[in-house]
Amino acid sequence: MSAGGLGYRDGRFFRDGVPFFVVASDYQYFRERREVWEDRLGKLRSMGINTISVYVPWRHHQRRGADGERFFDFEGETKDSRDLVGYLRLVRDLGFLIIAKPGPFVHSELNIGGLPDDVSPSFAPDVPAALDHRGDPVTWEYDGSELPAPYGEAFAERSAQWLEAVAAVLEPHVAADGPIIALQLDDETIFCTSNDPPWCIGYEESALAAHRLSEARAPRPGEAVDLAGIADRVRWAAYQWRYRLELHARYRRALGGLDLPYLTNLAGITPPIEENVPGQEPEADTGRVPEGFEHLYADWWLAMNRVESSRDEHHYGFISWLGVAAYDADAFARYVNTARRARGVNLEENFGFARLYDERSKHPIVPIFQTLLSIAAGATGFDVYCGVRHSYWDDELDRVTRLGCATFPSDAPITEKGELTPFFHKTRALARWWGEHGAALLRCDIERDCGWLIHAPYAAVASWVPDAAAWAVEGHACPRAGYRAFEPFSRSLLAAGYSALSFELEASTNEQWEACRALAFHSAFFLSAPAQERLAAFIEGGGRLFLSGELPERDLEGRGCSRLREAVERGAEGLVYRRESWFAGGTFAATLAEHGLRPSLAGGPSLRAFVHRGAGGRFLFFFEGAGREGDHTLELDGEAIELRLGPRSCGVLRFVGEELVAWYIKAENEVEGIVPSVRVQAGGRTVECRGDSSSA
Repeated sequence: MSAGGLGYRDGRFFRDGVPFFVVASDYQYFRERREVWEDRLGKLRSMGINTISVYVPWRHHQRRGADGERFFDFEGETKDSRDLVGYLRLVRDLGFLIIAKPGPFVHSELNIGGLPDDVSPSFAPDVPAALDHRGDPVTWEYDGSELPAPYGEAFAERSAQWLEAVAAVLEPHVAADGPIIALQLDDETIFCTSNDPPWCIGYEESALAAHRLSEARAPRPGEAVDLAGIADRVRWAAYQWRYRLELHARYRRALGGLDLPYLTNLAGITPPIEENVPGQEPEADTGRVPEGFEHLYADWWLAMNRVESSRDEHHYGFISWLGVAAYDADAFARYVNTARRARGVNLEENFGFARLYDERSKHPIVPIFQTLLSIAAGATGFDVYCGVRHSYWDDELDRVTRLGCATFPSDAPITEKGELTPFFHKTRALARWWGEHGAALLRCDIERDCGWLIHAPYAAVASWVPDAAAWAVEGHACPRAGYRAFEPFSRSLLAAGYSALSFELEASTNEQWEACRALAFHSAFFLSAPAQERLAAFIEGGGRLFLSGELPERDLEGRGCSRLREAVERGAEGLVYRRESWFAGGTFAATLAEHGLRPSLAGGPSLRAFVHRGAGGRFLFFFEGAGREGDHTLELDGEAIELRLGPRSCGVLRFVGEELVAWYIKAENEVEGIVPSVRVQAGGRTVECRGDSSSA
């Protein structure tokens, strides 16, 4: 977007050159009567929301006339909740900005993820299905419908027609000053597969042919990986990435080149999340994730979601269905790693899907804790998903949700009758604080202690190797990128107060490397020639690199290449190398400290803290993790900060110079029914309260 009006760069929105912090809420017009839209939107506005995110479901707007011909209803002629034209106009007139999400697949717990029946092989047998590694149709987890082959001619043509039609409705609202500020296509890449294993989709002939791959070379889980199998899996992971990237490019072209930022909403770096889908028994099919493979989820994610390599097509955004971070240390770490992967907006934070996910999500402490954590780790905005309980839809749109709950979601700040709950007032305090201080935060940056260098081909191979029995390359160790690599690396640093980042070895910028105090990499016996050259040049230029693993003797094609080994053997002042992994044991933080790199923020074992610094001052985030009421001391830039907190308390302090000028504290713990006494002494000021407190 242009520099005047609204713009986007470095993962941040700007308005007239000033950073703009997105405080969004998803409001699903298609699940509500038109007559209540203005009331609910007005209440979201009073809650502090500045942006509305909105899915546009294809199946809701596609109708058939008396002659049997398909048409799109965007003005509510056949049902009031189909008046997208009126809804967008109303959102604009109420002063909101908009992030539009036109699919073609939108998820949102809808039948076939929002696709119409006549593009699903379950209802249209002439439409070919997407296939998994067994040759079975890929199905939508909510209703069991088969999903179409996205490269198949039938679906490709129909999805382009849908996007062309919806683009005509969106286009009048695309201008330098909004209100539409961004687009998000599909959902969690194609059919919500951004954190799935690499064998769950893509075995259909139309996709293989489009990418010039042979089905005979397509790998399957359970096969031992030998030397020839390495190349097959590297090639397959690149295909899985391009499979998604090319579909995004096609859909973007179908929208007619609307001049807006295109955001992803990648699922978090997490194992598949357990959902309480109404009417379904716990999944017994182990074909999707065979037993013993679950721990490889980070490798799947890193192999297929190549953030830097994709930056010319779309910008990073993520969603945060990662578990309950306040009560789960693993979920806490996954929130941090997902938000730290790149700067961007948290496009879905779970504000009230308690029946579908975890019952604790109905309590404000849970989503507020997670929202603050994602911002502390680097998110440049957040979305309250959803701000309103919706209650007006039929089985044609969503036949599953009502089996478990009469509203969508089960709990939210505003009820289905428009009533304001205690959840509303607590969410408003959070939203208003960020409405006042978010722009200043975006003029700051996160700490960058150590950057993990991702080599996607290593993740590509590791994704298929759960244990030694699955590795058939004698004399060499299996490469690791996530499991026993980035994950223990990042968790060790998190526990010790360091800031760990990650980015692609080859596609990242020099600025990303130079911004980190040190870099880390675990090498295998093969490594691409460009990657070897870049690492060798970094070592020879005096860069600080913690390196372990085998030193490569070949490139990805099997040709001899020892550029990195030669640089390591010559030695350099900034290089710290050993063959045994620095990272697998989860003690790398001690190694950093031994080599003189200490965290700038020192806290205790039960308190996690993060700091952002820059022209907007200093923002200090804190999270109590032990579940105990008590005193804590943080040392920030030589100053002691005294905190008395309750179990799972969290908050943020803003300093300008040495002075504490603003704060937001969430201490009332509704899960446990605790309203603790809180005391903060910092920056020449003392703040005391019971429960929550905000300076806004």
